Amino acid sequence: MFPSLIWGWVIAPSVDKLVKEIYVLVCFNIMNIVAPADLSQEARDLAEIATFLQRRFLVTLTARVTEKKISIPQFTLLGFVSSTEALNMGQLAQLMGHTTPATTGLVERLAQAGLVTRYHPEEDRRKVMVRITDKGRNIVQETKDEMAQCISGILSKLSESDQKAWQRIYRTIQEYCGAKDVK
Repeated sequence: MFPSLIWGWVIAPSVDKLVKEIYVLVCFNIMNIVAPADLSQEARDLAEIATFLQRRFLVTLTARVTEKKISIPQFTLLGFVSSTEALNMGQLAQLMGHTTPATTGLVERLAQAGLVTRYHPEEDRRKVMVRITDKGRNIVQETKDEMAQCISGILSKLSESDQKAWQRIYRTIQEYCGAKDVK
């Protein structure tokens, strides 16, 4: 299971401001830069919770994907490809924050494992497109199902209004971070 899937939640009057503050804090934490002094204590507390849960989540996710014989970057790439019909190498590289050659290596290993396929579209034979296979989609879905099972356990401990607030806050964070944008 994913015991530390959730990055924390809060009900705040200014969710947008708080989300921006958390995003800045997490980015500063990742880059080892001292955070600006004008951030609220609430944002700092949530950032601390978020980084704690992120570490726990990554340890758990690493164990899960290792069982499936893939790496975290490969699973991440599968997640991007599973959310759309197909992506080209440049799009995947941008989404992954990798160079195109590094992304090509990930795709090669996933293709050898039968988790993605590559093809050249008729309109531009120079492009290499990547699409997920049923086997790859099953790995992504199994992992999401494990996450959903963990979330169900957490939701059972919350009131209905807290459950709805949690979902609303996470959608706001998702939109703010651009998680839905696959270009």
